[in-house]
Amino acid sequence: MDPNSFPVRIFLGMFHSGGEVGAGAMERKVDPRGGMYLAPLLMMNTETSKDSLVRWLDREATLRIVATDATHTTRALCLLHDLEGETARTFARAVLGGLLLASDLKSFQTLSLQIEIADRVYHIDATGEALVRAMVTRRAHETPVSRLALRRFGQKGMLYQSVVDIPSQDIAGVFEGFVLQSDQQVMRACLECELDPQGLPVGVQGALVRGFPDTPAGALQALIARWDLRVGWKVDDPAAGLDDRTWDRLSHQAVEHHCPCSRERALGSVRALGDVALREAASKGEPMEVVCDFCRSVYSFGPAEFAPESAG
Repeated sequence: MDPNSFPVRIFLGMFHSGGEVGAGAMERKVDPRGGMYLAPLLMMNTETSKDSLVRWLDREATLRIVATDATHTTRALCLLHDLEGETARTFARAVLGGLLLASDLKSFQTLSLQIEIADRVYHIDATGEALVRAMVTRRAHETPVSRLALRRFGQKGMLYQSVVDIPSQDIAGVFEGFVLQSDQQVMRACLECELDPQGLPVGVQGALVRGFPDTPAGALQALIARWDLRVGWKVDDPAAGLDDRTWDRLSHQAVEHHCPCSRERALGSVRALGDVALREAASKGEPMEVVCDFCRSVYSFGPAEFAPESAG
């Protein structure tokens, strides 16, 4: 391989985020199998384990609250994608909403969200185990109506999909409007995020106050009204002092960033270019690079690896 040849770059993932990675947030690592990848420093910091998601159910099993603190995870993601200011705030709140909605999933399922607000599109993949990855792209124009496209995946592929237009430019309103239209249920989405002097998210906490299909409407509306009147709440016990109901904690999970991209998947996307394109690249000695849009990992392949003759 000619070390001076320019690699053919492929972007792995559903969307291409564009832009450059903030150098201060990244470091280059060597894949022991010969590839290269980029990893955000904060994602390797053990402090990310402080993030959590907690699910609560009232003793009568008619009302539920799920709450999360994702400060460290969203902060690391903003550094990874070079986000700051109001875009970082909306991004962090979108990640909160994705984690909270995904808390209802069964094992080995993934919720994939595409949220269009103004001139940005926020992409969040989250699991019921509180694993999440996210990115943001820019659109060429703004729209007055937001859109949320949701897809749920299982081990055998896509299980469900829904697309809803919502007349709101606020991310919490988008989540509430989506559930109201798609599930015919009222809920309260509380998605909080402050910004530090550098424009990065701090105090990233969120909660969903919901019922079930057979929950009496009056009971849910009364709970939401009390939630809206209350000042302050804690992720570890969001129902404390809310009403006279008995609430049971169903689960407590660590929130973690996770991207399922791999060298094997990256090589598969290279080979999907077809034999003609691969033979041409191999004859020129051109390396191939696959970049994951979600985690910015970079996988590099030489002609000997991707040439059609190398496929076993």
